[in-house]
Amino acid sequence: MRSARLAAATCLAVLLSAASVGCDVDDAAVEADEQDLSVTSGAFKVSLNVLAPKGGVARVHGLANQPLERAFSFIPDDEVGSSDNAPKSFTSKWGPNEVPLFLGGRPAFFAITTTAGEHFVARGDLGVKAHVASSSSGLKVSLHAQSVVVGGAPFVRLKGSFGSALASGTATIEGVSTPLVVTGKTWRLDAPNMPLGAVIAKKSLVPVSLVPASLATTAGSTVTGQLTIELEMRDIDITTGDAYETWPAPSCAPDILACLQDPANAVDASACGDAFHVMPCWRTAHP
Repeated sequence: MRSARLAAATCLAVLLSAASVGCDVDDAAVEADEQDLSVTSGAFKVSLNVLAPKGGVARVHGLANQPLERAFSFIPDDEVGSSDNAPKSFTSKWGPNEVPLFLGGRPAFFAITTTAGEHFVARGDLGVKAHVASSSSGLKVSLHAQSVVVGGAPFVRLKGSFGSALASGTATIEGVSTPLVVTGKTWRLDAPNMPLGAVIAKKSLVPVSLVPASLATTAGSTVTGQLTIELEMRDIDITTGDAYETWPAPSCAPDILACLQDPANAVDASACGDAFHVMPCWRTAHP
């Protein structure tokens, strides 16, 4: 059965100025706690949580209540990354080119085999969340980021606000210049999945990644602040059957297609759903 939502995380920093500030990451707590998500199938139970990145890879930790023979992460027809196995736990590790697979809403599957010969597949739905780590100017950010499609490409959308009107802003993520969309006192950053995935998996001396950015107010001053962005496990499930039959890949749903055909959503399709469910309809809506 499902427990409370997990907010454990990989840590990186987004710097909304040219300054560089680090954050500490606790890499020790890998056991399940009250925030972990857990599921059961019969007498078998497994929980999943996200660990801080280490060695340049993002990590998801699984903890079982029975001895394990092997466990690994995969997507349809392909194992993803590598996995370390312990008697009752496993850690799946994803590099910079693998993390983006899960930033658009695609679930991560975890094949689990016990020493008793039982086979399970756990499903983990990952997302991105953000916090203001430091700000001298009252910068705010929404906790949970959204996976969106803009112009036919997937992005992770971060939203925030400031205490006064904003004029403009820019962000640079792994060398990619990204404009901030500002409206009144609010700002929005659409971060491309590939460079954001590299940032999440990247290791620094204080296991964080710094992304320079700036916001300009209408008065001409600069707003600076630091955001901490984390991977989070938003939901999990489990099956003893075939993962692809239990959770088939999405097809183009009629309601999503209708949403995309609305002229208001011709470019920014965030109103139509996450990237994983919108992309199957995009080419149909935009032949």
